[in-house]
Amino acid sequence: MSVSTDVPVVTSSASIPYKKNNPPQSASSLSFFRLFPSLSSLEVWGFGFTGFLLWLGTAPGAHSELGPQAILMWLPLVVVGILINLQVRHMAAHWPEMAGGTPNYTARLLKNHPWLARYVGMAYFQGWASVPTVSAIILADIIMTNLDIAGITGVPPWTLKVALTALAFVVAFAGTRALSILHLFFVVPAFGLLVAFCVQGLGWLAFSANSPGFMPETWGHFDFILWAKWCFVATYAVYAVETSSSFMVDSKRPQNTLLCLSAAALLIPLIFIGGSWVLMRSSGVSGNADNVYLNLLNASLPFWGKSAYFIVISLITAGCLLSCATGCANSPRVLYQMALDGQAAPVFGVASRRNVPGPALVLTLLVSLVFLLWGNVARVLMVTCTGYFFCFIAMHLGLWLNRGKPEVRWPWWSLGFFVVEVIIFVVGGLAWSGVDFLMGLAFPAVLMGLDSLIRRIPRGPLQVAWWIHLYRPRPYVQKIDSLASHVTVTLVLVSVALTLGWGINYLLGNVEIAHLRLNLFGISLQITGFIAIAAACWTTLPQLSSISEAREQAAAEAQHLLRSALDAILVVDERGLIRLANPAAEDIFTLPQERLRGRHLDDLIPGVDAAIAKGEKRSEHRLAQANGSLRIVEVAIADISDGQMNERSIILHDITERKQAEEKLQQFSAHLEHSNRELQDFASVAAHDLQEPLRKITAFGERLQDLCATTMNEQALDYLRRMRNAAERMQSLITDLLTLSRVTTRGQPFVTVHLNQIVKEVLSDLEVAIEKHQAKIELQDLPVISADPMQMRQLLQNLIGNALKFKGEAAPVVKIYATVTPGSSMCQIMVADNGIGFNEKYLDRIFTAFERLHGRDTYEGTGIGLAVCRKIAERHNGGITAKSAPGMGATFIVTLPVLQLKENNNEH
Repeated sequence: MSVSTDVPVVTSSASIPYKKNNPPQSASSLSFFRLFPSLSSLEVWGFGFTGFLLWLGTAPGAHSELGPQAILMWLPLVVVGILINLQVRHMAAHWPEMAGGTPNYTARLLKNHPWLARYVGMAYFQGWASVPTVSAIILADIIMTNLDIAGITGVPPWTLKVALTALAFVVAFAGTRALSILHLFFVVPAFGLLVAFCVQGLGWLAFSANSPGFMPETWGHFDFILWAKWCFVATYAVYAVETSSSFMVDSKRPQNTLLCLSAAALLIPLIFIGGSWVLMRSSGVSGNADNVYLNLLNASLPFWGKSAYFIVISLITAGCLLSCATGCANSPRVLYQMALDGQAAPVFGVASRRNVPGPALVLTLLVSLVFLLWGNVARVLMVTCTGYFFCFIAMHLGLWLNRGKPEVRWPWWSLGFFVVEVIIFVVGGLAWSGVDFLMGLAFPAVLMGLDSLIRRIPRGPLQVAWWIHLYRPRPYVQKIDSLASHVTVTLVLVSVALTLGWGINYLLGNVEIAHLRLNLFGISLQITGFIAIAAACWTTLPQLSSISEAREQAAAEAQHLLRSALDAILVVDERGLIRLANPAAEDIFTLPQERLRGRHLDDLIPGVDAAIAKGEKRSEHRLAQANGSLRIVEVAIADISDGQMNERSIILHDITERKQAEEKLQQFSAHLEHSNRELQDFASVAAHDLQEPLRKITAFGERLQDLCATTMNEQALDYLRRMRNAAERMQSLITDLLTLSRVTTRGQPFVTVHLNQIVKEVLSDLEVAIEKHQAKIELQDLPVISADPMQMRQLLQNLIGNALKFKGEAAPVVKIYATVTPGSSMCQIMVADNGIGFNEKYLDRIFTAFERLHGRDTYEGTGIGLAVCRKIAERHNGGITAKSAPGMGATFIVTLPVLQLKENNNEH
């Protein structure tokens, strides 16, 4: 058996370690806390229709006290209930990202009143959090009543109440999908029986000769206080059919969830008016008039006969179990959304990968147990109904305050409902119990205080990081532990179901009254089935759900990748016929997908079959377009096999632009090579043709000076000297420019070069300048590298020559040394001097041709020497830089590879 763990959606935030002192983080800032669509439309509809079953607990009491006047109570509530459903549907369409439904929509309407918004959320939460407890107590009392009548004793009532309360929570912790499937098993027959009761009952009243008549003989006297009293409670049922809005985020098809709200609005009159009409005319119960079972039984016996005993008890039992399950699913979602909206502690925003809002569900369980310990169903209903009714009053106020906004419908009607509901709220609440009414108003504030306390105590399970750690993917050993816990829970549930079945079978054998046997059998069948399905929810269902979710996720991701892929993707069968094509294929073939399907691949891509036959996985093909243009595509082929059929995926990457760019690059490269040859030819011409006139100018200038030195005045001789100097500078510039251009065009191949030997040759060439300036040269051991020896000589000669030229007042001291980092392929050659230095802000300028920091009168030269050095360094895949400060000397650093790559060596 594989183990399916409760794993959250993991993002980069998953790496947050759990520490006991970690502060809680914002629930809205981490994608861990996002519920995701997991429920089918039918499952969401099941949760939405559970509210109709709450009619079972309200109608008998109302009719026993109001009589026919109860219809006058249901009529206006039905109208308001229909409009509430349609209004909630409208808000759900505007805010589909919200969970929790009505209270959270109301909180958003009241965002300018944050305290009231929080109060409304907590009020609604307490209303549904009490439902599991109330339903469990009602069901336990029904069981105990039937056992007492049958003379069966010894069953502990509190154990039964606790077990029935906890049962739905056990399933809820297994996952929302598990709870929804369990819910669906019961809601379909239960709701069907309720509709059947209404339809058959109305039909019997209208057409049967044995009916008491469709219309009452008298309507009685209208009592406003009594009417307001029961309106106060009846809202708990009529308004509750908007529950499906709480599961908008969980729904795979949100539009169908919106339809559920519309369908529920259409069914409200049938259930609440039709069913109440049947009770009013046919129940005929005297004594214990508010007894749900007796009222439904007496009303249905005329048209269901003796089977009514089994059907009614089954309907009530299913209604209680379904209410428990819905309360466990709905209440946590209210807290979850409040946490995301910043209205509750961030810890309540945690949801597992199975859509279980763990912390919110734990608080729901604790609140339910508090109500269970209180034990008084009437007072619990009064207290929770107060907060629940207040939520809808606040909703109508919020709709009025937000009139004119697109999410609001019928604001004026809402204002009218608000005024009437406030009157009913005060009059009806006080008619029940002033103390309970005040307790109902105070309880949401108590929950708000508890929430504030949780915010201030980020310890253990009260902090977000603790739950992130709990929901993280677990190692193998922890998965074994998880498997053990799953098996343990399953064994307990199966054992309880078997024990209950055996015990009921034993008890039924001793019951002589036929209808009691049917009652106990109906109850035992429902509860045993509930426990059995719960056991499946802890074993088989989670695994099946995980498999189904994995398949759906994989299919969805594949479809998304297929749709969003920029390259055309085709899937072809064994015959080469296209079975599937993505939108990008439409663009590349200029055909819609439906026309691509069924076409042979070779018809669209000529020559591809031949490539496949040769076993080629990649090939290039040319596609002629309908407009006469040509596309070049690169085709990648991959085999797909599932054991039954062999298919191929064909990915077409349009390389037309790349090929055109490559063709243009080749043309540009050829043009550049031609230009380089012309440049080299120009350099050759410059080497001779440009310097020849300069040499003549210099030579004839010397002759003119020799011939006319005695006859020319001083100004003429000055002009002649300037002409000769300009010619010599021009000759130097041409020579240096040729040197700069020949660094790359006439470079020699890289060979092994002993830099020590190169420096010694350079020092020999500069011997006269060294003696002239009385310079001191300090040479350390230099490395052996792969380089062009002539250019290394030129590089070092320029650097050492600059050190001698730009000397300070003291005699020049030139240090030549190198560093080679162990394990590195680069070395650094340093030439340092004690000369005049320079400001480093001019660092970029000194390596640019013709850039000079000093005038020609101060220091001779053309300003090309350092530019030649940089070009030589770059040709050797290195670089050059310098460090200096005015008056502090300069250090030039040449970085060169020790060994040149083979391809670079071959290139040169």
